[in-house]
Amino acid sequence: MEFLLDLFMAGLCASTALAAVWGWRAAKNRQVKQALRNARGVHISEYPNGARRRIVGELSLLDEALIAPLSGRRCAAYVVVVEHCHGDLRTVAYEMKCVSFVIRDLTGRAIVHPEHVRVALTIRDHSTSSRSDNPTPGEEALLRRLATEELEELMNSELRFREGMLEPGAFVAVLGHGVVSLDEAVDRGNEHHGGYREPAGQTKVTISGSSRASVLISDDPSVLLDPHAAA
Repeated sequence: MEFLLDLFMAGLCASTALAAVWGWRAAKNRQVKQALRNARGVHISEYPNGARRRIVGELSLLDEALIAPLSGRRCAAYVVVVEHCHGDLRTVAYEMKCVSFVIRDLTGRAIVHPEHVRVALTIRDHSTSSRSDNPTPGEEALLRRLATEELEELMNSELRFREGMLEPGAFVAVLGHGVVSLDEAVDRGNEHHGGYREPAGQTKVTISGSSRASVLISDDPSVLLDPHAAA
């Protein structure tokens, strides 16, 4: 009886810890979006050198693309969430990855480097109540990569897989430290847009973060405001 009680308490502690972790992530997502809404926004051509500003534009890939684990789509960033479907949904696995990418508005382009990044992406259901003992190839690879003791215990349970990503053509908001330069006749062939050239003299901003001030990125509609409309 004491052994069973110990097992129950261990399971309860693990579930409580996962719920706390997901609650923490949800709170961090809200913080990212709030910071983006409150930040001063500019068009890329108006970006003050060395400042931290919010810009909004259309995303394109740079030199590297990620493959979203569930949908198999090429993207610059993704978030995947695995939830246990039993009573109240609870998160049992989470993964986020991001690579450098480009965003453009009508006045210039910005190259975003995500060495220190926080993202708040729109998460959508990929498959609901998918049995973990009969996963798709993408789900199976994800479960292997994120394998934990709890996931192994849930291999005969029902899981829900969810995914969010930043694909080429998506509109995103970015807040980070920017260095301004002149983007003269840049060859865009590496950005998968057919190799045509930018007009000479257009502004380029290189955005990065640090351990003290992360790059913030979101595709949430509430942050895709006119760049000059800051709270």
